[in-house]
Amino acid sequence: MVAELAHKKSVRSGHRGTATRKVTELETALGASPLDRHSLEQLRVALAENVAVLKDLDEGILALLEDKAETETDIEGAEVVRDTLRSTLF
Repeated sequence: MVAELAHKKSVRSGHRGTATRKVTELETALGASPLDRHSLEQLRVALAENVAVLKDLDEGILALLEDKAETETDIEGAEVVRDTLRSTLF
């Protein structure tokens, strides 16, 4: 179970990194002139998919956590990431 938890956290970290890069790409694309609507839509779709993947990973990690403090910390961290992604998408 410890190995599974570590693996899920590692995978989540990778997806968070990808999401951060996509947010940066989106911000750059929004500053471009002229706007490339196709690229913007692709980035929006990729970020939306990433939010879904992160949600699933977060739920899987929470199911494996046993320590209450660690659970609370994980929930707070996950919400910060999801809030950032949602605010970028909408």
